[in-house]
Amino acid sequence: MKVMIVEDEEGIRKLLVKIVSKNESFQVVAECAGFHDAIKMYSECQPDIIFMDIEIKENEADENASDRVNGVECARILSNINPDLKIIFVTAHSEYMSNAFDIYAYDYIVKPFDIQRVERTLRRIAASGENVTSSDNTGKVKSSPGRKMMIRGRESTNFIDIDEIVMVERQGKSTIIHTIRDEYNTSMGLGDIEEKLTDSKFIRSHKSFIINMDYVSRIEPYGRWTYIVKFNGKDYDALITSSKYDEIKKIYG
Repeated sequence: MKVMIVEDEEGIRKLLVKIVSKNESFQVVAECAGFHDAIKMYSECQPDIIFMDIEIKENEADENASDRVNGVECARILSNINPDLKIIFVTAHSEYMSNAFDIYAYDYIVKPFDIQRVERTLRRIAASGENVTSSDNTGKVKSSPGRKMMIRGRESTNFIDIDEIVMVERQGKSTIIHTIRDEYNTSMGLGDIEEKLTDSKFIRSHKSFIINMDYVSRIEPYGRWTYIVKFNGKDYDALITSSKYDEIKKIYG
């Protein structure tokens, strides 16, 4: 997949180029520091993924450090050109998270970040096995946008593919979201997450668990009033009450 990096701090830009280039699934096809340069380079290179700083120069040649424009607006323009474009914001400005969500950013990485944080995002994209802008035999771009949910964590805000959520569990004061590849820790309540998971395949199986029936392999007895839910290829499990189990049997029986 082709990657473009828009970042006006040269050191950060070179670091991102180095991290991306280490993964053979990705190729850096363009890098720049300015708003107008980003629009021009996108047209020339047609990248699938863009790492975008929030505050960038209007033009790369600008020397005035105080003369900055909003990278979110740049991302919005590019997203309108290609709705399937994966945009990853890399910035020290966490206050722009809600604006990033408005344009369906793939991820939001807060500076300072470690290399592993960026590598984890790249692995998620590579593991999905889908190019952002695939074409059919007519040469037309096919759109396959995934439904996403924004989850705020301690270090970053993640945009998770809803269909990849296996289960959600509450542990103490934290909520852990298990997906087919990763897990995410958030302070959001289980009820708040349940409101976002509107598909019937998501079931509040227990006061501490939400499960995705698409990934359930079997349900086993666990005491008199509770059962254990096992998932395909996963070493973790969930609990389900007897009343919820009865509901499932009526639906899937």
